[in-house]
Amino acid sequence: MSIAAATPRPGQVLADLLPASRVKDAALVLGGAALTGVAAQIAVPVPGSPVPVTGQTFAALLVGTALGARRGFLSLALYALVGMAGMPWFAQAG
Repeated sequence: MSIAAATPRPGQVLADLLPASRVKDAALVLGGAALTGVAAQIAVPVPGSPVPVTGQTFAALLVGTALGARRGFLSLALYALVGMAGMPWFAQAG
């Protein structure tokens, strides 16, 4: 393995280090949506506020950073669409 292969390009994200494939991209998008849904169930109540802090914020940042703009957007759009379709994975399964 050469040093050039291990050197990241500008704008490259973690998901770009894997071999390119549509199946890989689909799995990453589905996994990002699932991670966000599971992390949304982690809620920490904030004293004096009716709005809890959830793991969803961290998951959205992680998905966007690891997958890049296009795959991250698709992942979070899938999360929102499946949630609107009835999947109880918004914060506190609401």
